[in-house]
Amino acid sequence: MLSSIAEIICMTETWLNSNVNSAELFDLNKYNVFRKDRDHLLAIHRTNWSCEGICEDLWVSIKVGNSTQLHLCCVYVPPHASVENLIAHLHSVSEVRQRHENDYVLIVGDYNVSDITWENPDNCKDFYKALNTADQFGESLVDAYNYLELRQYNGVRNENGKILDLVFSSMDKVSVNCCSNPFVPEDKHHPANYEVINNELDKINWDIELTGLNAENSVTVFYNFINNIITTYVQRKKVSNEYPLWFSNYSKVLLKEKVKLHKRWKKFSNELDYLEFSNVRKQLKLSIKNDYKNYISNIEHNLKNSVKGFWSFVSSKNRSKSVPKFVQFEDKLASTDTDICEAFSNYFASVFEPADTPSGCR
Repeated sequence: MLSSIAEIICMTETWLNSNVNSAELFDLNKYNVFRKDRDHLLAIHRTNWSCEGICEDLWVSIKVGNSTQLHLCCVYVPPHASVENLIAHLHSVSEVRQRHENDYVLIVGDYNVSDITWENPDNCKDFYKALNTADQFGESLVDAYNYLELRQYNGVRNENGKILDLVFSSMDKVSVNCCSNPFVPEDKHHPANYEVINNELDKINWDIELTGLNAENSVTVFYNFINNIITTYVQRKKVSNEYPLWFSNYSKVLLKEKVKLHKRWKKFSNELDYLEFSNVRKQLKLSIKNDYKNYISNIEHNLKNSVKGFWSFVSSKNRSKSVPKFVQFEDKLASTDTDICEAFSNYFASVFEPADTPSGCR
């Protein structure tokens, strides 16, 4: 984002906190940054602005003419939010519309209302209509925005065919397109089938299942049901360790920083960027060297008590899981099972050192 040329950037679910400085994300010579940490981030290319905020939304007003303003809102509605949660946001929208009826309003954000079907029935207009709303929350959202004369312009669906991010505006023409070069890859939303999970939970009669059980056994039964449902209906993804076993957290951080600085240097060819990249690369090499030395030392020290670490290290060095067809020891090439075993036997015999036998013992 440091190299972004966008006029306005809106983000939700950022999970930022006070430890992250805005200068780490944006060039503050180019952008004014407004944040509500954890949920919202809104960056405006430097211009005249004012800011006001209520609840789960973040508002910024931008002058777009001599007497006209664009009131921009970035909003996040968490999953399964209540109508009461939505009302707080709708009050802020209504207030802006009443106070600035001659200005433009643009509201973007993640509403987490996947059950609303948005279609363009006329196939010639830019905005989309809600053909059905599955619950009171979605119905309240659609009715309120219709009353406030705000149209929904986003028709871009995610990988599951859902429209979760909505774009409402009072303007007559707004174009929404899928970004060809996003800041982050598209999130594969919600791998769990929540509707089926809710139905399965509704089928459980807890009065019957927990009758006669003490607190400890009741907790065990409860977790058995929950774990069985998770195993059945939640997709699992195996996460592999992309770093060598001996990498410390410090080395991992340095590696990410090195990659980031290298990309910046290649893009802008700035000598200061290269010096910073070179310095981090030097620190990384030294850190990896020390990590590897400490890792091997710990394996050797704990070998007698725990052989697991040794075999984990051996496995990490093996690029192939298959048994080799040929084994060479010294100048002899073994190809049969018997010859291969004999080669290993000769090798281990050549490096074996018998333990010292105390005097007087046999």
